[in-house]
Amino acid sequence: GRVHWGSEELTETYYALRVRICTWAFRIVDALDLSRENVSVTMELLDRFLGTIDEEAIDGQAVQIAAIACLYISTKSFDSWRIAFSDMCQVTSAGQFSAEQIKATEWTILLALNWR
Repeated sequence: GRVHWGSEELTETYYALRVRICTWAFRIVDALDLSRENVSVTMELLDRFLGTIDEEAIDGQAVQIAAIACLYISTKSFDSWRIAFSDMCQVTSAGQFSAEQIKATEWTILLALNWR
């Protein structure tokens, strides 16, 4: 079945954004010659993380930086080829977010998911 993220409007908004995130993530992993399985892991992490935060905190920018951080977590945890954090930040955010913002979001996600 379909997962609901609060209101029907928020669910529709997130699903539309989720399609764009998947497309973006596939472009990134293909460009970096990473395993496409990273996209599945990224989306699983993102869905789990978003399930831990308040509905009001879910906006386009928050989801975007969370997706970047989830992709980085995935690549460094599950891919045999590791990309440097600075390179990942540059490729994924195109300067929209600083390395510090992405790293802070990564830690927020890891803590929210009780990562070990």
